[in-house]
Amino acid sequence: MRRWRIFVGLLEVAGYFGRLTKALNEIGMPADYFGLYDGHFYRWRERSGANRGLERVLRKTYENIDYASRCLDRILLRLRFRCALALFFLACVPRYDAFIFSAGASFFSGIELWLLRLLGKKILFVYLGSESRPPYLNGIFLSSPQWKGYRHLLNYTREISSRVRRQERVAHAVISHRESAQFLRNPFYDYLSVGYPVELRTAEPEAERRRGGLRIVHAPSLPQIKGTPRIREMVEACSRIHSLEYVELVGKTNAEVLEQLRNCDFVIDELYSDSPLGGLAAEGASFGKPTLVSGYAQRMLPGEEGALRRWPPSEYCHPKELEERFLRLVQDAEYRRLLGADARAFLETQWLPRCVARRVVRIIGGNAPADWLACPRKVRYFHGYGIEEEALRVRLREFIDKFGENALMLSHNPALRTMIRDFAAGEGSRCE
Repeated sequence: MRRWRIFVGLLEVAGYFGRLTKALNEIGMPADYFGLYDGHFYRWRERSGANRGLERVLRKTYENIDYASRCLDRILLRLRFRCALALFFLACVPRYDAFIFSAGASFFSGIELWLLRLLGKKILFVYLGSESRPPYLNGIFLSSPQWKGYRHLLNYTREISSRVRRQERVAHAVISHRESAQFLRNPFYDYLSVGYPVELRTAEPEAERRRGGLRIVHAPSLPQIKGTPRIREMVEACSRIHSLEYVELVGKTNAEVLEQLRNCDFVIDELYSDSPLGGLAAEGASFGKPTLVSGYAQRMLPGEEGALRRWPPSEYCHPKELEERFLRLVQDAEYRRLLGADARAFLETQWLPRCVARRVVRIIGGNAPADWLACPRKVRYFHGYGIEEEALRVRLREFIDKFGENALMLSHNPALRTMIRDFAAGEGSRCE
C-alpha cells in the first residue's frame, strides 16, 4: 500500500476530522490537520506542519476580522488573510500527496483545486450534512432566526448547488451522507458505509451511578432545530410517573458533554434527524449508551437496497412515535442495555477510527469496493433535517410557487424533483 502524505482541513465537524487525522497517522499515513474555521466545541492540537508561522498569522488574522471596528481595518485584515492563505497553500502543495477537504471548505473558490489535480494530487471532499443538503430541505435555514425570505433561500440554494457541482467535478472522490446528497450528480461513497470515526470509552459503573433517578442526556447545538421544546415536554410529563434526571447541555464543550454521557443511562439526540447515529449518538454509543432519535428517513429505509446493512443501531423512529419509544427506554432496563451494547459493538467492528482511516485510504488510492458507492439518481429522500413535515410542505409549496420547480436545482434527478413538487402540492404521500 502506498504511503500517502495527507492534508486534512479546513473545518472541523463534531470531531470527525481530528480523529480521522489521528487514525491516519496510526496506520502509517503521515497526516496533518489544519482547522482554520474551528469553533470552541472542538479544538485539535495537531497542526499541519507546513509553516507554523503562517498558521499563526492565518488564525490570528481570521479571528481579528470580526472584531475590527473600522471598515478600512476589515479590508486590510481580509487582504492580509488572503495573502497568508495563498502562501500557506503554496507551502502545502509540495508537502502532501492527497488533500481531504471537510464540510465543503477549500482554500479558495476552486481554481486551486484544478492546480492540485494538474499536479497529480488526490482530492477528496467529505460532506456530512448542511454543506451539501439543499437549503430548502434544511430546517436551520427555514426557521427563525436564520429565515431571511424566499429570495435569500433561492440565492443560497444556487450557491450550494454551484459549489457542490464545482467541487465534485474536480474531486477524485466524494464521501457524502446519502440522505443529504440531493445536489450530487456523480457516484459518491456513502458516508455510513465509510464510517464515522469514534473512539471507544469507558462508562461509569452502574452500581456507582445509580444514586438518583434515570439519567437522560440531551445536548442540542441548536435547541429549536433539534426539537428541544417537545423533548422537554415529553420528559417533564414522564417524570410525573417515573424518577428521571434530565440533563440538558447547550453551548458546552465536547469534553463537558462526554463527561455527562459517561454517567447517563441513555441519550436523546434530536427530533428531525436524517441519520440514526449522528455525532452525539455515536459518542453515546462509544460508552455503550443507547440513543433515542427520530426522523423521517426511518420510514424510507426498508425500500433502499442494502440500507439495513449500513444503518447503525439506535432507537430511531418516526417523530410521531417519539413518546412511545421514550417510554420503552425508561421502563425496560434490559432493552436499554442490549441496545447500548449493540451500538457499541457496531462501533467496534465498523467505526473505530483506524477502520474508517483504512477505508478512506482505499478511496484515495482508487481501490475501494464498488458497493460503498451510491448512485445520486437513486436518491429519493426529501424530508430534510430539522423541520416538521407539514412546515416543510408549506415552505416548499411557497418556494415553488414563487420560482418554479427548476429553482430546486434537481435537473439531474427529475424523479426526485417530481416527488418534491407533488409533496409540496399536497399530492405526494406523507412519510408515514
